[in-house]
Amino acid sequence: MSIAGGYFVTPHAVRRFRERIAPLPERHALAAIIKSLESPDVRLKPQRDGVTVVVRTRAPFRFRAFVVPSEHPGGMPAVATIFEG
Repeated sequence: MSIAGGYFVTPHAVRRFRERIAPLPERHALAAIIKSLESPDVRLKPQRDGVTVVVRTRAPFRFRAFVVPSEHPGGMPAVATIFEG
């Protein structure tokens, strides 16, 4: 979908943002995700799988982005999905 700010934002993450956070047009949702990830509130510990990291963002669009590392050496981490809060 898009690479910006050090993350690849998947189409799935954009859909979940639009469903769960704000019903914006796709390109506006993508822009909101990218802007929110530029200055996150906190990066939480890795999840039980030991791989996924949760990034919590600030207002106006407060959400948790689940980020997974790239499968390729030197690749960018990907925002896999988004949840409220």
